[in-house]
Amino acid sequence: MEHRIEHLPEQHRFEIYLGKSLAGFSDYLEADGVRTFNHTVTLPEYRGNGLAAILTEHVLEDSRAGGFSVIPACWFVREFIESSAGRYDDLLQSSESPGKK
Repeated sequence: MEHRIEHLPEQHRFEIYLGKSLAGFSDYLEADGVRTFNHTVTLPEYRGNGLAAILTEHVLEDSRAGGFSVIPACWFVREFIESSAGRYDDLLQSSESPGKK
């Protein structure tokens, strides 16, 4: 399944597409070097294909490359980080742990 991810910084959003069709997105707030991911959605007709995980991995890697810390307010992003065996723990603010809700 071929996909592409677009970052729309002016909208504080990453989008994932299959062909020309929007399949999902991740919204965030950005302030003082921190991205707070508050909403990740896969559109119903595209669920079950791992697209949210592909998108979340991308947004976390993009955040790391940009020097951002992350607050996983979205349950999916939080659980993705928790299940990553520490791979993204360095992105969390010092007061934030993946298990906090």
